[in-house]
Amino acid sequence: LALFLSNSIQQFYLGRVLQAIGGGFVGVTIATVVRDNFKGRDAASIMSNIMMIAMSAPLIAPSLGALLLKKFDWPSIFLFIGVYSLCQLILVRWKIRDVPRLSENKDPFVLRILTVYRLKSAWKYMLALSIPAGALYTYLTMAPFIYQEYFGLSESVFALIFGLNGGVLILMNKINSVLVKKIGPKRLLGFGLTLHVSSLFLILTCIGFNFISPFLIIPLITLHLSSLGFTSGNATTLALEQFD
Repeated sequence: LALFLSNSIQQFYLGRVLQAIGGGFVGVTIATVVRDNFKGRDAASIMSNIMMIAMSAPLIAPSLGALLLKKFDWPSIFLFIGVYSLCQLILVRWKIRDVPRLSENKDPFVLRILTVYRLKSAWKYMLALSIPAGALYTYLTMAPFIYQEYFGLSESVFALIFGLNGGVLILMNKINSVLVKKIGPKRLLGFGLTLHVSSLFLILTCIGFNFISPFLIIPLITLHLSSLGFTSGNATTLALEQFD
């Protein structure tokens, strides 16, 4: 709301900093709430659904923002975010209850952070979470250049493919949330990482041999992104289990 009401660039920058800090708190708290209320495969299923929403948001938000800009001025985007956040705050206060701790950790904040990074068993899951996530944000940054500038696709076709990739990612997260209760997060994480590395290898092979056709590269990019549906939620759950 401060961004919506800002009338100078300094106020705008301050509002964006506060928005980023709040977003960082939310990102950490969500995983903690899941860990406190769910265990094992149930936790992995819930985290998969959460990741489905978290990963689809960057794919849907640009289209929604463009629609608001077309109908209204730029402050309408931040008004929409403010109203949406207020609704979420009401739901959180209404539906989520704190789980009482058996013992309170009185160690200094920095020491607790160091404890997290010293736990070697969690490192592999944190890396499994961060590397594929980097692929998603690389795609979000480079997609307009690859599809429109390099392959020469029109804006309408680009929007269609962009939305299709988002839909496939959502579908894979949903499939993972169902399968994880039967197969388990560790096996599905292994499948997701294998799919992630294999599809990346195929993309690099095509580029290396100059087989750069949109009919070949675009499906491989979609396949590459779909692997995130099997990695993010499972890796997060397995990492959190190391701190129980």
